[in-house]
Amino acid sequence: RYSRWNALKLLGLKLCPVCLVDYNDEAIGVECWQKGERISKTDVIAAGLSGNLLEPKTSKHEIPNRPTGLNVAFDCLQ
Repeated sequence: RYSRWNALKLLGLKLCPVCLVDYNDEAIGVECWQKGERISKTDVIAAGLSGNLLEPKTSKHEIPNRPTGLNVAFDCLQ
């Protein structure tokens, strides 16, 4: 599975910048990329906790007020 984390690992980096959010915040939404499909935040949490991860591009999240334009040098991720 490809993700930012896996891409950074392939580059030999040990750290990955993240932004922490309160996933229970009602302002954060989740929906499926596929039309007609449904997914809930409970489904996403259950998949993560069980280790049975969802396929890439199964869900997309709306996270208002998240920081953008974060630039971290590769040197800081080693």
